[in-house]
Amino acid sequence: MEIEMKVNGIVNLITPCECAHVLVLQRKDCPFLATISIDCSSAEILDRIKEGSPTKRPRTHQLINNIANALGAKIEKVVLNDIKGNTCYALICIQTANGDRTTFDARPVDAVALALRIGCPIFADEEVLKKVDVLSKQERRSVLDGMPNDALIFLEPPTKYKM
Repeated sequence: MEIEMKVNGIVNLITPCECAHVLVLQRKDCPFLATISIDCSSAEILDRIKEGSPTKRPRTHQLINNIANALGAKIEKVVLNDIKGNTCYALICIQTANGDRTTFDARPVDAVALALRIGCPIFADEEVLKKVDVLSKQERRSVLDGMPNDALIFLEPPTKYKM
């Protein structure tokens, strides 16, 4: 079963050993939060999309959207569909110009960036949500109390899953 999610924020975690970035996803129907590690350049791309900053050259998610538009296809949704080892996987779901539906394997960060850029929904497979790091009730409460959904938030610890 697919659960609709939204991007709650990008977390910059600075530990004595490293600097890490975490994408925080929230279920649309409840305060459940899940985290997925992302690299520095991915965090920067997602932040630029959030700010509406233009880019000099098309990024991967922009290229995917440009190709879909040129072919008359519609990007319907993205789905975080699997975790293998410590890597998260995603699908981009497209309706072609003739009405057929197809999916393409994608890096989750590209899929999420695409969804944020064009406003299509983000889903996660229920089995994926069982595997990703879930924030404790106390962490969730501290994040959600009095903060807008699009706020930049700071949480620990970083997740072991990457995009």
